Amino acid sequence: MKHTQLLIIESDQQAADAVEAICTPLVSNVDRASNEGQAINMLAAKHYGIAIVDISLRDDVGFKLYDYILKAHKTTYVLLRCRQPEVMEAIAATRAGCFAFFQLPSMHKQLPALLTAAANIDERRAGNSWRNLMLNRSAIMDALLDQIGHCAQSDLPVAITGLSGSGKRLTAELIHLASPRATEPFAVLDCRAKTTEQFLKELFGEVASTYSGGQDHEIGVFKRAQGGSVMLHHIDTLSLEAQEKLLSVLRAHQYRPIGSDRTSLINVRLMASSDRNLESEMMTGGFSEPLYYHLQAMQINVPELSEHAEDIPLLAKYRANRAAKKLGIAPKPLSSGAIQLLTEAAWPGNVRQLFDFIDNLVSDYQGQGSIPASEVEVRLADKPRAMPTFQEARAEFERDYLIQVLLVTEGNITQAARMADRNRTDFYKLLRRNNLEPSHFKNRPPVIKRGGKRGPLPRPKLKSA
Repeated sequence: MKHTQLLIIESDQQAADAVEAICTPLVSNVDRASNEGQAINMLAAKHYGIAIVDISLRDDVGFKLYDYILKAHKTTYVLLRCRQPEVMEAIAATRAGCFAFFQLPSMHKQLPALLTAAANIDERRAGNSWRNLMLNRSAIMDALLDQIGHCAQSDLPVAITGLSGSGKRLTAELIHLASPRATEPFAVLDCRAKTTEQFLKELFGEVASTYSGGQDHEIGVFKRAQGGSVMLHHIDTLSLEAQEKLLSVLRAHQYRPIGSDRTSLINVRLMASSDRNLESEMMTGGFSEPLYYHLQAMQINVPELSEHAEDIPLLAKYRANRAAKKLGIAPKPLSSGAIQLLTEAAWPGNVRQLFDFIDNLVSDYQGQGSIPASEVEVRLADKPRAMPTFQEARAEFERDYLIQVLLVTEGNITQAARMADRNRTDFYKLLRRNNLEPSHFKNRPPVIKRGGKRGPLPRPKLKSA
C-alpha cells in the first residue's frame, strides 16, 4: 500500500489519535480533518484513496458528510466510524456505497483488515494510469471509465457514439491504452469528405507504381497500426460502397493494398465512432445493415457535457493552465465567478466548445491576475443556461409532484392534500401557483390497447400559463 492517501475526518480527537495509530503503518500518508469544512477543502485539493469518517458529521447544508463524499468524490473509499446506536444507519450507508464500518471497541481487530482491503483496491485502480487522462469528478464519467476498462479486455469491435465534441476520440484512445495492445500504435482515420477511393487508399495503402519510379508508395492505416488499434472516426459519413468493401475485408480478416497482388492479415482492434445514431441511419438506408451488426459487438455512448456539468470547473481550470503554458505566458487562473458562469452555461458543442472558448479567453485577456466573471459574461452574451437555478429546479419539482399526486388521486383534493401533508387551503394555493385544475384529472377513461389490456391514462389538460 505504497501509494494510498488516507484522510481521517473525526471530531473526537482521542478517537482520531487511536485511529491514526493503527493506520499510519499501513498506508503511505495520513492526514486529519477535525471538522466538515476542513474536510471538504482537503478533499477538493487532493485525492484521497480512503476517508475514515465519523458517521455523525454533517456538511454545511445539513447532509451527512459521508453522503457528500459518496456523491462528490466517487473514487474515495469511505470507512465509517460509528457508535452502537448508529449501527443500523451504518449498515444502510454501506448499502448506499460506503466501503465498511467499524466501532472503536473492536477497531484493533477490524480496522487493519478493512483498511488493507480498501487500499489494495485503490492501488489496483491507481495502476490504471489511463484513467487519469479523462478529467472528471462525476459519477457518470466514472461509469464510462469503468465501461472503457471492460471493453479494453476484449478484441471485439467497438461502436462509440455521442454528440460532436463529447470525447469519442479520447474514449477510443483510452480503450487502446487500457488494452493489451497499449504498447502498439493507435491510429485514427477520419472518414469525413472522403470518396470511396480515398478511403480505401488511406486504409489499405498503395504499392509503388513501376511508372512512377516508386514514388507513389503509401502505407495504409491497417499496416501503420499493425498489432495496435484503429479508430474509424465518423464512420457514418462513408458511402455505402465504401461500407460494403470495409465489411468484406473485416469478415475475411485480410486486405490487399491497392496495386498489390499480395494480401496481408488484419491485426488491429477496430473502433468506429459516429455523431449520429447508427441504428436510425441503418433503418433509413444510410448505413449498411451487415456492417452495423458487425460493429455492435460492444457499444459505448459518451455522455454530453450537460449530463456531467459538475466536471466543468475541473475541465475549465485544466484548460486555462494548458492554454497559458502553450502560449508561453504566465498562468491566468479563472475566478470563482468566471467558473460559476461557465458551469451554468449551455455547451451544445460539448467539451470541445468549452475548450475552444477557454483557449480564446486566455489568449485575449490582457489583464493581470485572475480572469474575472465580467470577461466570461461578455463572451457568453445571451447564451442559454444549462443548469437551472435553485428556484427554477424547485418550481419544476413542485409542479411535477403536484401533477403526480393529482393523477394518483384522480383530482380528489382531500386525498391529494392528505398525501402531500398539506391542508386544503395551502394545497389550493399550490395548484393556483402552478396553473393546475383538479377537475382535469377526474373521470379519465382508460386507454384500451390491442388485446384488451388497459394502457396508460391520457395526459390531463393543464391550464396554460
